[in-house]
Amino acid sequence: MATPTKSGHPHILLATDRAPGTQEHLMYTTMLANKLGARITLYHAIPTISLVLNAPLAENQSDVADSIDEVRVAMGETAGTMPADRPVHVEVDRAPDPTDAILAAAERVGADIIVLPTQGRTGLTRAVLGSTAEQVMRRATVPVLLLTDSMLAHRTSADSAAGPMIIATDLSPESIDAHETAFALANRLGLTTRLLSVVTDPVTQPVEGDVPIVPKPIDNQPAIDARTRRLHELAKAIDTKERISVEAQCDTKPVDTIIRRAKELHAPLLVMTTHGRRGIQRLLQGSVAEQIVRRAVTPVLVMPRT
Repeated sequence: MATPTKSGHPHILLATDRAPGTQEHLMYTTMLANKLGARITLYHAIPTISLVLNAPLAENQSDVADSIDEVRVAMGETAGTMPADRPVHVEVDRAPDPTDAILAAAERVGADIIVLPTQGRTGLTRAVLGSTAEQVMRRATVPVLLLTDSMLAHRTSADSAAGPMIIATDLSPESIDAHETAFALANRLGLTTRLLSVVTDPVTQPVEGDVPIVPKPIDNQPAIDARTRRLHELAKAIDTKERISVEAQCDTKPVDTIIRRAKELHAPLLVMTTHGRRGIQRLLQGSVAEQIVRRAVTPVLVMPRT
């Protein structure tokens, strides 16, 4: 994580849209903050939009006509329901671009983690990967924790979660650079860790003329063994007192494997690194981190690119 603020405590910026049903997200963030000894800033950006005559407001735009003071009072009441070990600070802005507002607020308060709850009220893909969450995830310089209703509904309680924190890695330079921060977080939370890497198994369907040929079986074990050795080398290089386990898998669909293993291992947290793809590369390949956030039943922490 980033260097703690002058108080010596980490700082979490919890960005909320004030929609009904966010209580579970607030409680999860409070639990996380208490475990980390962190302070919380509860943040809300009031959208500034041009209202169309007779057009109904979306649920998360219902406060657009409210004053900042009115929203701040309501947010203060919400903060009072959070059983945090330290007082919850409240900040409210009126901003044309919520992404810019959230990132600016995180920098202003010296946040070490940004938490973005989303409830999937209008479809999980749109809610999780709408413009705000997607852009914050891609542009943030600190870790971003994505929480959906599905994640919170399936997770075990923090006290009974026995599984390791999973760090999904492709061993790219961007991914490796983020590992130190992820291990530091695991240590502060008292979690064991598992490095999980999936070797992509390409699928080809050769043909002879117009007739498909049954492909010969491919022995993926050498690739798995090589990846496992690299993971062990990486684990040994990490300066941590906690034991690190490693796991290499081979699959044509790495996203499916990562989601499945996180669920099977009862992981309390799944850590990913975004590579911040742009343009045609993103269009063709997408982002593994974004695909996982769409479908995961484990809270996903997206580490920033270095």
